Amino acid sequence: MEISNTRLETYLDCPQRYKLLYMDRIHEEPRVELEFGKLVHEVLRFVHDPANSSTPAFDEITAVYEKGWSALPDIEGLPEYRPLGLSMLRNYCSAHLPLNEEVLAVEQSFRLPLEDHMLKGVMDRVGRGRDGALTVTDYKTSRRLPTQPDIERSKQAIIYHHSAQKLYPGHPVSVKLHFLKFDFIFETVPTEDAWLEVKSEIMRAVYGIESGHFTPKPGWVCEYCGYTALCPAMRHIFEAGKGETELPDGTDIDDAVREYVELKETIKSSRIKIEELSERIRSYMDSKGFTRLFVDDVVLSRVRSRRQEWDEEKLAQVLARLGLLKDVLGIRLEKLKSLAESGSLTPEQRIEIESCRNSRQLDMLRYKFVDEDTD
Repeated sequence: MEISNTRLETYLDCPQRYKLLYMDRIHEEPRVELEFGKLVHEVLRFVHDPANSSTPAFDEITAVYEKGWSALPDIEGLPEYRPLGLSMLRNYCSAHLPLNEEVLAVEQSFRLPLEDHMLKGVMDRVGRGRDGALTVTDYKTSRRLPTQPDIERSKQAIIYHHSAQKLYPGHPVSVKLHFLKFDFIFETVPTEDAWLEVKSEIMRAVYGIESGHFTPKPGWVCEYCGYTALCPAMRHIFEAGKGETELPDGTDIDDAVREYVELKETIKSSRIKIEELSERIRSYMDSKGFTRLFVDDVVLSRVRSRRQEWDEEKLAQVLARLGLLKDVLGIRLEKLKSLAESGSLTPEQRIEIESCRNSRQLDMLRYKFVDEDTD
């Protein structure tokens, strides 16, 4: 299977959107930000093409921009981006041309084997400084400026760094993300541990795709998604009032939802009150050294136990590193027991996997009525 950083991010943002876009191949209407970003990238590719005998003049650059602009689709809201693009290019050319590095490649493609799969992508620009160090530069047309910690965690930056090391061995590599609207450049040199974490995420996504796990993931991405009318998590908004809303017993689905929420809220309030009373009772039992209380016809006991729970994020990283993630289909914990009982794990693997299990102390109150046999 081949996967790119774009596809990886799409799956991690929302598996259902990945399915509709890349597997069902349902056409998505053009988006303003994407069309604008692609045009600016095309212009900068022209500016830094190693085949150029010299750096293009700004008039040539704007001519390429205007020609590309005239070919963009007619999208609502797009015209306001035209002066923004010109401003970005003007500031960029004024501050950064000519470059103080040798451009080795623009739109540098890469393919990285990952087990039986392939990670592919394209880097905007790869340059070499006078000291021989390499820099991968990625252009960003976003209207939002992230923070340095965001950049350090960026899967794209980590993937680009690892890929450049493989394409140009023997050279130190850094990654720069140039946010053109602000003319601000973030720089990062990801660690090998950062790559291993990203590799783990990639493999989890790959196995999720192969296993058919495409559950919708509602969130911020819904605001920009072109598939909301098709998505199981959003479709009701578009279909409400158009079809049958009556359940088999004659109850209206809207009334059923309202009653459900009302009851759940009542339970939630009761749970809060129960926890407050439970804390008071446990404090009293602690102060007296009691383990049981007898009130009216009720016997209330205090029960302590320990529960084992998995740290799933840590477990995913360990299984990916051991090459076992596929065996449990992206960490389906019921498969983990079968793997452990198969006898195929080495003692070292067992120890490392068990290190992902945490023990949690449970302190509960249970009650029975005096005429019952058990708690």
